[in-house]
Formats: sequence, C-alpha cells, structure tokens
Amino acid sequence: MNRIELFVQRFFQKYAGKSPEAIWDTLLMSVPPTPKQVALVYGALEPGTSLDAFTSFLNLRFPGLQLTAR
Repeated sequence: MNRIELFVQRFFQKYAGKSPEAIWDTLLMSVPPTPKQVALVYGALEPGTSLDAFTSFLNLRFPGLQLTAR
C-alpha cells in the first residue's frame, strides 16, 4: 500500500460513522485551540456560510469571545 492509499484509509477510519458535529470536534483537536486557527479551518471548509453562522460556530467553541469587524 502506498502512502496516499494509507492516508485515505486512515482518514476514512478516523471519521467513519461520526456525526458532522463529531467530525468537527475530531478535526479541531488537530489544530491549536485558538480562535484564529479554528476560524481558518472553518473558513477553509465552509467558505460559503454566512457571517452569522461563522460567529455562532466561534461563540460555541469560545464562549465570551468578543468579535470585532476588522
């Protein structure tokens, strides 16, 4: 088995059977737990979502976070 096949196999094993929320939680465990890093991952995977959805996502993971429009 080559490296690409191994990567794909491990990827599917890691996320198979999980709910979308559980997939997000698992994925976010692999990035530094900072608002900036989580925002970058969210923006890459959900590029077409609204600002309200983005804000809700961040507020869920970082309660009390003060977002500014810059």
